[in-house]
Amino acid sequence: MAKGLSAAKAKKILTDGYVKGKPLTAKQRKYFGAIASGATPLKKINGSGGVPKAQVGKILKLGKDALKGSNKFESAIDWAKWNKAIPGNKALMKEYNAIEQQAKANGTWMKNPDGSTFNGTPE
Repeated sequence: MAKGLSAAKAKKILTDGYVKGKPLTAKQRKYFGAIASGATPLKKINGSGGVPKAQVGKILKLGKDALKGSNKFESAIDWAKWNKAIPGNKALMKEYNAIEQQAKANGTWMKNPDGSTFNGTPE
């Protein structure tokens, strides 16, 4: 029998909701869910599973940052040129950045309603 936990076995455990006769904890559900969706456990990656304690916090932080995405979006627009108060308004900047990111993602950034390129200043 092969060592390790297969995706199929992890899916079965999640479906059953029990391991060794006990209900799964929230942590176990996350772990088995990750394995079921194809993730590789750290133990299997580095062979021993022994991640130095000094590195655990850093690894967790990197993982959380990757999951929530980078907050370091740099706008193509200098909002202070348009209104000096805007960069200081965090809620407004968050909304403007979300609009800019979405427009860039769907190809409508700096476009007129008819799809032609906008020729004015970005601000």
